[in-house]
Amino acid sequence: LWALSYPDRYKDFVQTHLEVYKHRGWFGDGIANGQFASGVGTNFIGLTIAGAYNLGIRDYDVDLAYKAVKANELEWINRNEGSGKMDTKQFIERGFVPYAEGETDSLGSNFSASHTLEYSFSAFAAAQMAKAIGKKDDYQNLIKRSDGWKLLFNPENKLIHPKRADGSFIDKFDPYQPWRGFQEGNAIQYTFYIPHNPAGLIAQMGKTEFNNRLDSVFTV
Repeated sequence: LWALSYPDRYKDFVQTHLEVYKHRGWFGDGIANGQFASGVGTNFIGLTIAGAYNLGIRDYDVDLAYKAVKANELEWINRNEGSGKMDTKQFIERGFVPYAEGETDSLGSNFSASHTLEYSFSAFAAAQMAKAIGKKDDYQNLIKRSDGWKLLFNPENKLIHPKRADGSFIDKFDPYQPWRGFQEGNAIQYTFYIPHNPAGLIAQMGKTEFNNRLDSVFTV
């Protein structure tokens, strides 16, 4: 919508966050008075900038933008807590974020499943930017990580199901329970959060089950 109606404001948004990156070394989860301010504990700045580039909004330092987008998806050493995505190390090394009670850190997150889905989506977006500017190796790396959601798909209940670090699905799992593996939602809702590959989700779940469950979201 920004790209269609307010492309100049979208450009300003990108330039603002590139200034933050230049001076602070990371994108910010939230910015207040020029300081990092943790909001939801993740950030979609990289996805937003990749989206701007692929929509033709490019009036900024593209090389710097790509460097920042790539770092936001793949790097974690000395990451500032206010930049969010403090569990990136786990996502890169395991392909998913393991469930861990308490704060999000380098070992995992209480919101592990929703973070895995978010990082899969943003990796896909970064991959499109990499492809567009000819970074073939980066594209292959990022597009592989965009399938991270598949590692949490449980074929038995056909839901995104949080896993522990040992690869086992968490027990006492209630798909309607919020705040256990999912931030501001539950497994029933978040399982549909594969916006970059709905066909892949339908293939995993089955078309009839997908349709019935989607319909039930509005009726149950």
